Amino acid sequence: MARVVVYEACVLFPAPQRDFLMRIGLSDLVDANWTARALAECFLTTHSWPGMP
Repeated sequence: MARVVVYEACVLFPAPQRDFLMRIGLSDLVDANWTARALAECFLTTHSWPGMP
């Protein structure tokens, strides 16, 4: 049985870290979860950077 982990916005951004953690989740080593609030915060962060659409 995989351990349940909850990813917060601080680990969903930057992209290389997010990619690594998502791959761990896809490998069934953990049951990866995140909240709608954390995902929204991640998107708001990326859109506030200069040069981001």
